Amino acid sequence: SGAFSVGGQALPVIFDTGSFEVIVLSTMCGASCAEGHVVYDKTKSTTFVEENESITARHYFGSGPVTSQKGREVIRLGPPTSPYEVNSMPFWQVVTHGIKAWNEHAAFSGIVGLGHPSFTPEGYTAELVDNGASTDSHESLLSSLGVWSFALCL
Repeated sequence: SGAFSVGGQALPVIFDTGSFEVIVLSTMCGASCAEGHVVYDKTKSTTFVEENESITARHYFGSGPVTSQKGREVIRLGPPTSPYEVNSMPFWQVVTHGIKAWNEHAAFSGIVGLGHPSFTPEGYTAELVDNGASTDSHESLLSSLGVWSFALCL
């Protein structure tokens, strides 16, 4: 896992080059999926912006589905002191999930999409739970940071 910060709260995350959104375990998920994890708590943030509460969506990964609620927050790639910051970045707070590997033994509390296009491509945004439509496209994390290329050292 890698360092990441949402609203000043440090969370261990996995970086996913095949997705485009920021999804974090949150207090909205309850004890069943928060057990053993550091979770995001919007009540501990002074920079959280609530989206329309009806924006609940489902994300699909090869390992299972995630249902989440959209918000906006100050996001930092790295620890809370990192200079790589995006203000009012759309992100998703997990409400429920069906990813078996995301259990109490998992060493991550979020999935951070590092997909590269400036905007999330059509068909890759989360599916709204209420009507099945896609949410509005938004700028990806990397383009919001002004990052146009990167390398991973393994």
